[in-house]
Amino acid sequence: MKTTFIKNWTHFEHVVQSLRQNSSSQPLANSLIYRGQSNYKWNIESTLERALPERRHVISGKNLGVMDYAEYYQDIMDAKGAFESFSNERWSFQQLSRRVFKEKITDRSDNPSSFELPLPGGSEFYSYMVYLRHHSFPSPLIDFTHSPYVALLYAIVDQSQNWSSVYVSNFEYDQAVCVENNNPVVRVLGSNVRTSTRHHLQQSIYLCCAANTDDSIVFCRFCDGLKDFDMQRLLIPRFAKYDMLGRLLEMNLTPYQLTGGSIDALAQTEWLKRRSKSSYVPDIVLVKTDMSYPEQPDDHLDEKVSLWLKEHSKIDPFYIDSNTSDDGSTNDTLLTLDHLGDSTCYYDGMSQVASGISKPAELHEYRICILKSAEGQIVLAIVEDALKQGVVERFGIDPLPSDISG
Repeated sequence: MKTTFIKNWTHFEHVVQSLRQNSSSQPLANSLIYRGQSNYKWNIESTLERALPERRHVISGKNLGVMDYAEYYQDIMDAKGAFESFSNERWSFQQLSRRVFKEKITDRSDNPSSFELPLPGGSEFYSYMVYLRHHSFPSPLIDFTHSPYVALLYAIVDQSQNWSSVYVSNFEYDQAVCVENNNPVVRVLGSNVRTSTRHHLQQSIYLCCAANTDDSIVFCRFCDGLKDFDMQRLLIPRFAKYDMLGRLLEMNLTPYQLTGGSIDALAQTEWLKRRSKSSYVPDIVLVKTDMSYPEQPDDHLDEKVSLWLKEHSKIDPFYIDSNTSDDGSTNDTLLTLDHLGDSTCYYDGMSQVASGISKPAELHEYRICILKSAEGQIVLAIVEDALKQGVVERFGIDPLPSDISG
């Protein structure tokens, strides 16, 4: 799976625009779909997978199946009366016995290689399944969205780890895949349905993974069908979270709006409004050096870095120019980016940094983090605000995950 490291809001918009331009669909037909997840280590899983992690069905000698479609149908039919009673919603499809339902979903005489999931009961039955998905009943449907900004909100709103994920796929391309018996395949279900308001507010579309077996259809783990599905991932750094949230809130993209006005989501939105206003997103300047990153701890590393800076840039870590005022007091001259030499670049260079941050090294009036480049050289990450405003009490750069390929 191709992975792109996002640096900031502007970079996110640039990457999304590039993906749209490279899409195989017509320019006005937005076939790209997105999904946001708050931890990059999480697999894409349906809530049904998470509810049944034991994977009970064996397909072609492999333990791939999560739940038989007919069994799931029986469960949601048993719950239908309660949902209609408490929600005032009504779904008018004919309720079938489990045996008759199984016969209908396994009758492939019309289209033996159909990519779509059989939906006995038509759009009303699909409406019911989508409604359950948006109200926490375990579902084989995995919701994606046509909006990259909706996906971004869900990626960062509860983000506590260093990196979150926005997955991107071109679903029109993938609908051409044929279904083979006993082979888990990701299936795409459309967005045109009358159902929960959350579906429309979130611009949702649904994917699920299922396999046609000799006598049934079985829901499978999404990752088992993903190998033939066009998917890539954008990694979002935590330090950019509140800047991105602030921009999304300005667009009125909030948890409250996207859930149709629940009080819980309103409380979350009001909290986020105050956090985004007080956000601190440092601009980072990367200074490339020709020094080798030490394999062993080096007590003199800070001194070596200072000397290198003094020799190779216009920064003098030890002797910052001072201005003496009329009363004899001394004020340090604030560093500016003009002090940096030709070996600097902005945070865009971060995608070339392979791994990790060593301990921060405080060098006089500004703070530096020492990183290791892909070639094993030292890269210095300097906070631009520190160059302009003096000592920064605290800042962090999230190290790029070392377990990501692509």
